[in-house]
Amino acid sequence: MRTCGSCGEDFSSAAYSRTQWGKGVGVSRCSGCVANGDGLDAGVAVPTARDNNATACEVRGSDMESPFASGTFRWVAKGTYTRGARAGQACVIKWFKTGGVMEERFYAADLKVVAKAVELVRGWNAARIVGPPVCVNRPQVWTVTTGPNAGQKILAEPYIAGYRRFNSNSGWTARSSVADSWVAAMQALSHCSYHSTGGQLTLVDLQGGVSVNGAVLTDPVVLSRTAGAYGVTDLGADGVASFFSRHACGHYCRPGMQWATAWLETPCTVHGRTTMATAEHGSG
Repeated sequence: MRTCGSCGEDFSSAAYSRTQWGKGVGVSRCSGCVANGDGLDAGVAVPTARDNNATACEVRGSDMESPFASGTFRWVAKGTYTRGARAGQACVIKWFKTGGVMEERFYAADLKVVAKAVELVRGWNAARIVGPPVCVNRPQVWTVTTGPNAGQKILAEPYIAGYRRFNSNSGWTARSSVADSWVAAMQALSHCSYHSTGGQLTLVDLQGGVSVNGAVLTDPVVLSRTAGAYGVTDLGADGVASFFSRHACGHYCRPGMQWATAWLETPCTVHGRTTMATAEHGSG
């Protein structure tokens, strides 16, 4: 077994090309990271979207019965890719708590948010405000093909080690420290997204993992001027006002960035996600 120098996961030699294995411990990168561009050498553009680069995965029935994590609406279980460039690597699948979903359209809002998040983060990376790049997990809708949940639609994406939350969609922000510049960087990313869109959108609920090669985000929230335009977690003007009422520009916020006025009464701060009041790829 060897730890990938990019994603930090442990794999057997089968998960590495001969060239990468020959680079030695701490330097070699697994085939999935190489295929996705994770941890590329300086001067090489790193993709903003982190894709599955796989076509199938396997999840134990016990892991679906007892998910290791959950969000407001979905359960999360860990699995392993079985086909594709990431074969042998860890993945996660997500499905609705309210019951089996048999149609892709129920995940349309999730995919819309991720597409916009990738666009906003691409602008952040291009600005080179922070050295290491940020990328966003880009899930796909896959279909469970065996077991009692056969036919159910789920979201599949690469697993993120060292998961942590940097801010929420309701104004909460992780406590920063001199030793942890990523907290300040993520607050600046949220601020920058507002500025770069002329105050139309704000990227928040930033969560994921970090390494020496950069950060990977998952399940972001896009706040717009019209609540609900980007799904039930889009709190609209209330959410934007809440973020800026608690935001203090730090080292990575550039002078002159547009600042939002708290148009409406600020909602209470919640450590977590707030909502409005109101497999296998290609199968099925």
